[in-house]
Amino acid sequence: MKFKNLKLHTQLIVIVSSIWVILLISIFATSKLFVANLNNELQQDFYNEVNLTLASTVLSSSNRLGNLAMSHSYWTELVDATIQNDNNWTQLNATKYLLEDSSYRIDELYLFNEKNGYKEIYGDLPESIILALRSQLTSDELSKTASSFLINTGKELYIVSISGLTGTDHQGLTGFYLLGQHFTSEVEQLLIANYADRADVSLAFLPNSSIRYVRIKPQTISGVLANELKLSIANIKLTKTISNHSNNLLSAVIGTLLISAGILLWNLLRLSSNFEESINRIKNITYHDYSQKIDLDFSKDFLELSHCINNLSAELNNRDKAINNRYMELISILIKTLEEVDVYTKGHSERVSHYSVELAKAAHVTAAELEVIRLSGLLHDVGKITVDTKILNKPGKLDFDEFEEIKKHPLTAYNILSVSNVFLPIKEIVKAHHEKIDGSGYPDGLVDQEIPLGAKIVAIADVNIRAFL
Repeated sequence: MKFKNLKLHTQLIVIVSSIWVILLISIFATSKLFVANLNNELQQDFYNEVNLTLASTVLSSSNRLGNLAMSHSYWTELVDATIQNDNNWTQLNATKYLLEDSSYRIDELYLFNEKNGYKEIYGDLPESIILALRSQLTSDELSKTASSFLINTGKELYIVSISGLTGTDHQGLTGFYLLGQHFTSEVEQLLIANYADRADVSLAFLPNSSIRYVRIKPQTISGVLANELKLSIANIKLTKTISNHSNNLLSAVIGTLLISAGILLWNLLRLSSNFEESINRIKNITYHDYSQKIDLDFSKDFLELSHCINNLSAELNNRDKAINNRYMELISILIKTLEEVDVYTKGHSERVSHYSVELAKAAHVTAAELEVIRLSGLLHDVGKITVDTKILNKPGKLDFDEFEEIKKHPLTAYNILSVSNVFLPIKEIVKAHHEKIDGSGYPDGLVDQEIPLGAKIVAIADVNIRAFL
């Protein structure tokens, strides 16, 4: 039995079954490679996650220390106390109390007034390291904000923040104020709390012969940690791998795979080509090209659908013709009504329409615009229906009031045509066909580009026919 004679659902079963076989075989064939790659990716992702957590913790701690350091170093009373060598006041209000209160998590503190040599030192960091950090910063940097550093001694990790001793008014740098924290134990607790249930994670210092320090910046902190610390990650919890027996199954069905893949590819290409052609034809039908015929010949269901679309196209074609005929009948009624009250108008509308079309062709307008201009020429004087026949058929020259009455007919036509959306593009042209580019026309006194092109064309045809007659 030919494939196209099958019902659509049967075709889908064949296609889906082929896809299923291909996917199943592919899964077994790639299982080992997938698991190996997955393991490597998880390892790297997990490492990046831990490193990001560490970096975030370092930045959080450095910000905390920096804010605390600035809040003290900008304190005018503290500056005054160091100048006066008031050790009791500084310990009570700015130094020793921070180390005694565990909630502040401060392990290192260094206060130094460079003007008079007053200093207080608390913690394990050598003074030489602290002064080395101070030398890395300009007076301008110290005065503006706190600067943070990561210090690696090879046995202990420190985070410190330094802020200039300036007082509240920032009138001059007199020294600096440093706060620090032992960070190794906090990192180890963080790793245990967050990752112990997912993998074995440990932290070690890289071999190091001397104390190193580096400035903490958000954009470089991850690289700094990678250079200073060694993360050891093992036993990341993974799902069970696929059985090795998949190789045997792959060997047994490899022939079926090739055949199924070939059939699937051929049918998909055939379906795709037929669908693409049919969709383009359906699009053309929606644009009123009823000569298009649909031929979906790959199954009974689609053959029936093709017949339905083709029948619908033919019916739409007939309806369009009927609507157009009624449309033209309506226009003929309007013109005939006008001719009954205005003897002069008889035949005039047809002539204006004819010459308007010829002028429009010379102006290279589109087909759609050409049809609008043709109909506008036919209907341009329909507003005269409401004008007194004595005025319309007066043999002599019209007086002022009579001419003013005549001048109402473009707006009257516009109002008549506004009753139906069918005349939407026509009514604007009809309304403006007595406008002049110098603004002396009526009813709106439009000038130049304000006047629609169609109205200008109809006006030229109308004026020249009147002059000829």
